[in-house]
Amino acid sequence: MKYVLSYGGGLNSSALLVWLVQNHKPLDLVVFADTGNEHIHTYEAVRYYKAFAETKGITFATVRGSLADSVYDYLWQNKIVPSFLRRDCTRYFKVQAIRRYLRKRFGHKEMFTLYIGVDYGEFHRVRKSDVQYIISDYPLVDNKIDRDGCKRYLERDGFMVPKKSGCWFCPFQTRDSWRRLQEGNPTLFKQAIALEENTGRFTMIMGLPLRKLKRQTEGRNSKADDSQSDPPCDVTAGCFL
Repeated sequence: MKYVLSYGGGLNSSALLVWLVQNHKPLDLVVFADTGNEHIHTYEAVRYYKAFAETKGITFATVRGSLADSVYDYLWQNKIVPSFLRRDCTRYFKVQAIRRYLRKRFGHKEMFTLYIGVDYGEFHRVRKSDVQYIISDYPLVDNKIDRDGCKRYLERDGFMVPKKSGCWFCPFQTRDSWRRLQEGNPTLFKQAIALEENTGRFTMIMGLPLRKLKRQTEGRNSKADDSQSDPPCDVTAGCFL
């Protein structure tokens, strides 16, 4: 049995990594599935916690999908946008990428316990693995550690507290998140518009083209409200095995 942490670069999986180490739980590997389109702050968190894992003698691996260099490239080539239903980013660039890596590294006879950073507040998202060689384990749920608890846990010992993880064009974003992207990184926002218009018919936000949202935002007098919370990858559990 090999023990693996599926690391997303967000708050929950970072807190889980520290919790596993400090509680002397078995951990052979930390694996980060890089979509190629994460936020800058996510890559900063990955570098930080990669260094932490390696100081503890734990291997930290980064894996990529095989269909394209990034999720954005895959969507562009197929003239589609991210979808709540299709979840191609999850299927091809996270789940399959991690499973392919585990099989290649450890062989087809090995079994795995996969630690997943779903917190206690999202316990309803706990589910069994759909393959026999992986056992899904949810330590944060089992120990009743919610998202606020994850933050306090990292702050207590002086660890970096990561911001929300996820691709910068994630379909789970609120409209205010899109506005923050437009105001904070207009280059990425323009790329999102281009991706949407490349499809010819699909929109990132239900019924609202990003170009129209851009005009609405430019007409506002105040900055987008940053108080709304978007579900990051390591909360929704959509990006885990």
